[in-house]
Amino acid sequence: MLILCGFPLKNTMNESLKNLEIYLNQYDQLFLLDLLKNSTDFESGLSEYLQNHGSDIKKRILILSDHALKLNSNIVDQKLIPAEDLNTYLTLWRTYEFSDRFTVITDDSHFGNMFNYVKNGIVSMDDLFSALLL
Repeated sequence: MLILCGFPLKNTMNESLKNLEIYLNQYDQLFLLDLLKNSTDFESGLSEYLQNHGSDIKKRILILSDHALKLNSNIVDQKLIPAEDLNTYLTLWRTYEFSDRFTVITDDSHFGNMFNYVKNGIVSMDDLFSALLL
């Protein structure tokens, strides 16, 4: 796993847009984590999924987050970004339709979120990660 550090002092919308273009050129799938309540559930579920099914994943995956995830895997890369930049990336995600390769994972109640499906027993955590990563 590659964890890229180094927080810029101030990230403008143009810089974020350029970074997003670079990430989309380098990776098959980007995930922006905006998790408040379900961070540990996501982390443990993803870690378990990668241990069990990591060899099935053929995509290059980057997770953008304001905190490092403890994943024992070389399959998923992480890029640490300042919390303020999360909002910039969320604005870009809402404003422009880049592709289906840029996904926001949130537990914000203003948006439908995948954790409700898991919580209500509609899908398992394993099914959730299969849908996201395969």
